[in-house]
Amino acid sequence: IVHMPGVWVRNVVTDQRKPESKLVMVVTSHLASAFLGALTCVLFFGLCRRLGASAQAASAGTLVLAFSTMILVYARSPYSEIMQAAAVLGFTSSLLAVIDAPVRRHALALGGWAALVLNTKAVLVLALFGGGIHLVLALRRDRAALARVIGWSLVSAVPGVIVFLIYNHVRWGDPLDTGYGETISLLREWPWTGLWGLFLSPGKSLFLYCPPLVIGVL
Repeated sequence: IVHMPGVWVRNVVTDQRKPESKLVMVVTSHLASAFLGALTCVLFFGLCRRLGASAQAASAGTLVLAFSTMILVYARSPYSEIMQAAAVLGFTSSLLAVIDAPVRRHALALGGWAALVLNTKAVLVLALFGGGIHLVLALRRDRAALARVIGWSLVSAVPGVIVFLIYNHVRWGDPLDTGYGETISLLREWPWTGLWGLFLSPGKSLFLYCPPLVIGVL
């Protein structure tokens, strides 16, 4: 669905039956990813500013994110990772916004981003649970505001949850089947091995591919 605008542009520019259609598709297949990469950077800049960073520091951090991390790869790849990155950043930003000002528009944004996170990758529901716990702890002394935020968030989240359930039913035959069942049975490696591969392995670790992240840790 995300790539439908790119398909539309390709069909407008050229006829699919012509040889040059394949060359045009090389460009149009990346339009959505490039846009989402830019959106991710905008969201990150706003998040830095909300957390108290100066405009200069936020800009520097955004440049690192854009050109020195896997975001650069995701933004030119027609896969879903860049959509996941944008959705998680949008959810995090809206979560902080609604805690700072628990008003209706922020709550609606929170619910919308939460639904988008769920639809981009079901396992990211764990992040939604974490965000929910943080929200409850942050607003625990103002129960009226907490109830208001939860209510308006559900208004915008429920349609996305319905879409998620419909997709599961069409794809897997059951609204509650996310397709992870067979995959989970194959995950028999020790968690420490996975953490080593992700963070420290000399072949394809996060810090090896994104050296500026070391500065962030320091």
